[in-house]
Amino acid sequence: NPYADGKWRFLFFDTEYSSGFSGTAADYDYLAKMDRSDAPNCFGTLFYALLGSDDFRARFRASYEAALAQHFTAERASARIDRCLEQLSAVYLDTAVRFGIDMNAEKLADGAEGVRDFWNRRGAYASAQMEACLSGE
Repeated sequence: NPYADGKWRFLFFDTEYSSGFSGTAADYDYLAKMDRSDAPNCFGTLFYALLGSDDFRARFRASYEAALAQHFTAERASARIDRCLEQLSAVYLDTAVRFGIDMNAEKLADGAEGVRDFWNRRGAYASAQMEACLSGE
């Protein structure tokens, strides 16, 4: 098992509130919002404690900047949105009908445009928020 090396790995879940879905704004400051100094068992508490290490701060900055440049660009997101719409629109609309969700092709397209708009604007905010987080602002 390649993951039986004793290293701690982070897992994401409940990401439906990201990417502008459900009205999350592109300027939402995820880094600042996870500061929960009053909750010792919270991931944010661990993250903010790790920021006290110069090595961690440098690695975090490099990793965050690389992710923004390589994976979280507006162009990449737009291409992914197009691919998902092409592959999943019919299934999504059929599921909406099955469960009585008020959805049609126009609403689906509008939602996709909202997510596309989020990614067109998110990079600048994410970069500035990372700088603010690392500078302690």
